[in-house]
Amino acid sequence: MQKTLTVTLLISLALSGCAANRAAPVEDRASTAPQVAAPPAQPRDDGVVLRPLPRSGETANTRVLPAPNGTPRDRLAPPVSAPRQSTSPAVVALRDTADEAERAGRTDRAAASLERALRIEPNNAELWHRMARIRLTEQRWVQAEALAAKSNRLAGANRSLRRRNLALIADARRARGDRAGAASASREANLLR
Repeated sequence: MQKTLTVTLLISLALSGCAANRAAPVEDRASTAPQVAAPPAQPRDDGVVLRPLPRSGETANTRVLPAPNGTPRDRLAPPVSAPRQSTSPAVVALRDTADEAERAGRTDRAAASLERALRIEPNNAELWHRMARIRLTEQRWVQAEALAAKSNRLAGANRSLRRRNLALIADARRARGDRAGAASASREANLLR
């Protein structure tokens, strides 16, 4: 009798434990959430059109809108936040190592140091610019232009860095034979003086 009672008690405890561990049904509220329209893009005095950030799962509208006076703009407003300077001793040491290697003509070593630094601080616009400069030295024009453009996206209000990036982009385009693109980047760099 006691053996039957013990077995029954163990079975009931096991079954009640299974019932307690069962997950509650999850309600899908995404399909019932009201859809809110994004605010329209707002032109500023200088003709740059600020667009709202895309929501999760959406992509940004990459079409460049004309300025209010009708002239086309091939630039977007810079991000609001300014980039921070590196305070990481590891990044500072890697940056210094890259500078020494670049001065010695060892672009492979400089690039390796910068890649390590970028793994530590992937949002450091100055590091991206330095990497673009290395790629320009190596005559890797397309990659240099792409890296400088990434640096510009992260540069925030740092006009000096954005101007240096645009000058680098102009040099890369000129080296590829894209004279019109180089002139456009040079004009934009001159606007940042």
